[in-house]
Amino acid sequence: MISIAKLPTLGALNIKNSAFNAPFVMLFSVAFSLLISIGSIFYNTVIQPLPYKDSERLISFESYLNIGGTMKVRNITGGIASALDKDSKLLQSKILHNLVINDKFRLTPETKPFAVQYAFVSPEYFQLIGAKMLKGSHLKASYSKTLNNPKVVISENFWRERFNSSANVLYDSITVGSKVYSIEGVLSSKTLPIELLKDQKTDFWLPISYADIDNSNLYSFENGLSIIGLLNDGISLSSASNKIEKEFEGVHEDIVASWPANTSIKSYFVNIREKTTEDSLELLILLSIGVTSLFVISIVGISNLTVSNVFDDLSDFAVKALLGAKAKELFKELFLKYLTLLGLASILGILIGHFIKATLVVAGEGHLSRLGEEVPFVNQFIFLLTLSVVISSIYALISITIIKQSSLSSVLKSGTKGAKRSISQLKRISVIAIQITISVLVLAILSNVLIKNINAINGFTSINTNNKHLITLKSTGTEYFDSNVLEEIKQNISEKFSSSKLSVSLNPIIGNMFAITTFTFDDDNKGISKLVTIDEDYLALNQINLLSGRYFDIDDMLLKKNNIIINQKLADKLKITILDGQSITLSDKSYSIIGIVENVTSNKQSEDENSIHQIYQTIDQEKFSKVAISFISNISINEDSLNDILEDNTNIYIDKFGSYEKLTFEHTQKERFIVGIISIVIAFTSLILLASLYGLITFHEISRMPEFAIKKVLGEKSRNQLIQTLKDNLIPLLIGVVTGLALIILIKSNLQTEYFILELNYNIFLMSVLVPTLVIFFTSLIVYQYKKQKLKNVADYL
Repeated sequence: MISIAKLPTLGALNIKNSAFNAPFVMLFSVAFSLLISIGSIFYNTVIQPLPYKDSERLISFESYLNIGGTMKVRNITGGIASALDKDSKLLQSKILHNLVINDKFRLTPETKPFAVQYAFVSPEYFQLIGAKMLKGSHLKASYSKTLNNPKVVISENFWRERFNSSANVLYDSITVGSKVYSIEGVLSSKTLPIELLKDQKTDFWLPISYADIDNSNLYSFENGLSIIGLLNDGISLSSASNKIEKEFEGVHEDIVASWPANTSIKSYFVNIREKTTEDSLELLILLSIGVTSLFVISIVGISNLTVSNVFDDLSDFAVKALLGAKAKELFKELFLKYLTLLGLASILGILIGHFIKATLVVAGEGHLSRLGEEVPFVNQFIFLLTLSVVISSIYALISITIIKQSSLSSVLKSGTKGAKRSISQLKRISVIAIQITISVLVLAILSNVLIKNINAINGFTSINTNNKHLITLKSTGTEYFDSNVLEEIKQNISEKFSSSKLSVSLNPIIGNMFAITTFTFDDDNKGISKLVTIDEDYLALNQINLLSGRYFDIDDMLLKKNNIIINQKLADKLKITILDGQSITLSDKSYSIIGIVENVTSNKQSEDENSIHQIYQTIDQEKFSKVAISFISNISINEDSLNDILEDNTNIYIDKFGSYEKLTFEHTQKERFIVGIISIVIAFTSLILLASLYGLITFHEISRMPEFAIKKVLGEKSRNQLIQTLKDNLIPLLIGVVTGLALIILIKSNLQTEYFILELNYNIFLMSVLVPTLVIFFTSLIVYQYKKQKLKNVADYL
């Protein structure tokens, strides 16, 4: 028998000695594909990151609660910390604050509480002060001046006994043993239900465990306590709230609130300032990987298919003449050409990624779209279609160039029928390449339409969701709105809410922004009531931070009164620290106090306690039963000064108001299906083209063998050999799977930056990169091992 190493046909393809063997080519192709894709992603995420998207996602209670209205938060002092779903599970944001909603929250006469504060208490002190009163009670709490001390909550009886119901109790501290505690709140003896949180492990909340025991039994707590309750009679305003920033110093102000994916929250609202959208980045990554991988592998695969077909159609004499002593030089030449092409593909991959980003992301951000217009998907389609034709043409040109400039040219010039047929096949292959490319890109465009929320990326959108309206206007910082656009916005809003007596004003505010403040109403879905307009002097910078993002509940009784905001001096005189719906009578007229403004300095307001700046008119109780009022900081009413802001090239946006029925960061089943189709198309296309590469290499080894040897190989029953090959590759397959899982964990834990968001949807990465790579690698390895075994049989036979 002749050993495989001695076969003259293996020449330059000797598996042990040649640098150009099948495993090397396989690894080389896959590695280059991944490197080009990673390079494209790196370019779009680090070198030239996605455009900064200063957008807001705002969700209100309308889907669950009998109340309309929304809240906008601009800074840490107005941040929302957490919300409760119907299972009372805490979702904690990166900034701790004071609004918690539980599932029983309804604006009915029986339950009319609203916002809460947080509090901490030690187990021993909790027992000492009579924590059993917590059962069925409400928490009244306010931030303490002594933020560095441990925070405790005291019972109402203890409060009355020790402090004689002093209005300043929330600023005091108490010493128990050798420890000083800041009094954070008072447990009321009222009997409305309260929800405690179980076993929460977050950055700012200590874990809690409790037994639901009736009446007198105490709760048990582990390692401290976070008490969450509902403020019964109104919202707590404290002059110390501006010290929150000091307590959480170093927290980035852009991160107002963040929520995990796939939660069961149905009724909450939160504002998120986000750098980019997950959908845009995922689509960008997917298309970059898909196009560049398809580009690289198709160059190699189609070129080799063409060369293989030429070989196949040549006569035995021509094959023998071609694959004589010059075979080694031929492969070196082809190898250098492929290396050059792969280098070119890496550059094109970065360019392709750049163009994809320019069309899919920038267009979506308003760069190519105007107010009220949809994102021009038609333009994207034309661009990508043109790009696909160009790429496919490059495929054909490269294939023809390889044929003409290689050693095959001498055979092609002989004018044999086989050479003519090969040219015809080359043309058909080029057409197939164009069809494949266009199909993949069209699928990508369809997924783009399905995955992205068109309304969310328009420059201006007005959406009607369950008779609730969403108004939004934003800019990327490259476009600014002139007076005509502002007039169009005002007209649009007026038309949407023509049934209301609505006075629309666009209010530039301190801090280079302006906002429209609107209010939605009760379960009758009657739309908007009033615009809040406050004098600029009255709401000067940093003077209304206590009202920033606050909500006020006005029950039926208070609707009969006028709503007012009083200054801190008058509040101190009236000894008002916790707003509980108190009213004040001035000149025989009753006012409901709904807010306190600190240190107001206004030429329009005198020092007389009776001079109260009224900002609301009496609410029509017959028409509206419930009203939610949302304050937005730094609002002014001087519309004329808007041009001054515009001239400063300032980012401008109008807040969103309204609600989404459903907002989730998790892809829907349809979206995952579309992405899966794209990934499968890319993977199988790559498999077919890559398999042709190994077919070419094997063909060269077989082509010089005698006819009887070729027939022996092709006729051999190989089922048992294939099964054995699969067994031989089982361990590498398992290693590959484990490596892939480790890679996912690595990406989730270490590669999440403000631009490179893979934590929430790493399944996109799994489908578009890891699975195709593993499939290509191991399939190719099995095919190679299988064909090598056949060759070994031929060698043994000879």
